[in-house]
Amino acid sequence: MKLSKNLSLLMFVIVMGVGSAFAATTQTQTTNVTIASILSIEIAEAPDSTFGSGAIPWININPNNSPVPPTGHVITKSDVGLICRNNQGTWYLKIHMTGATLENKIWCFTFPTKVINRNTSTQADGMLNGIMNCVRPTPYTLYTSGSNDSLNTPHGTFFGIDYGLALSEQLEAVMTHTGTITYTITRSP
Repeated sequence: MKLSKNLSLLMFVIVMGVGSAFAATTQTQTTNVTIASILSIEIAEAPDSTFGSGAIPWININPNNSPVPPTGHVITKSDVGLICRNNQGTWYLKIHMTGATLENKIWCFTFPTKVINRNTSTQADGMLNGIMNCVRPTPYTLYTSGSNDSLNTPHGTFFGIDYGLALSEQLEAVMTHTGTITYTITRSP
């Protein structure tokens, strides 16, 4: 009987020891994350675009054709590609040209299939403001981001543009005509 009592007492101590082995205590800790605001635009280099950040050339143009793609235009990729990044709401891509002789004579062609969310490799769902637009002397909104590319960090949205020279208003021969195309990304229309 004494052995049975001792055995019972030993079993009680073991059970109590096992029960207390699973007891736990917890600690908590707060975390804070501050994200920097990103709104950036860059020109995509080869192989994503034909001209990259270099000049867009038209050489020895026949004035009877219009619109004329740039010399070296490749049908399978954009003449110029832009990579737009944003992490704070809707963004807008704007374009304009300075250079008196070429204003309103360069056309840009944009297609929905050339606007790609690079994070998901899918077509972006923003709004194109026309497929064919004249590059004007004042900023013009080409694109407004959509629900799947407004917040597009880290890889951004690829926006492909093809160009054409419209000769409906004649350009003087034996003269080099120059202009500067400016691309801007903003958060206001």
